[in-house]
Amino acid sequence: MLCNNNPSKNVCYSPINISSALAMFLLGVKGNTEIQISEAIGLNTAIDIHQSFLWILNILKKPTRKYTFRMANRLFAENTCEFLPTFK
Repeated sequence: MLCNNNPSKNVCYSPINISSALAMFLLGVKGNTEIQISEAIGLNTAIDIHQSFLWILNILKKPTRKYTFRMANRLFAENTCEFLPTFK
């Protein structure tokens, strides 16, 4: 995808980006939603999530001249929904 603010640079939405967003949700949900997201991304516990993403991010952030890796995710909710302090 071409970045609107800087047309000479590209922006890519990758599977790791989508998995990361789902993992953030997984850390804050319970019940059936927790089961469904856990099955979708193949991670079961908070320890699994943190260890898996630490491993993959360390691989992707290794210095190289071929690419620059940056990743950002953010959770949005309506005003009636409060995030746990650990997600703020």
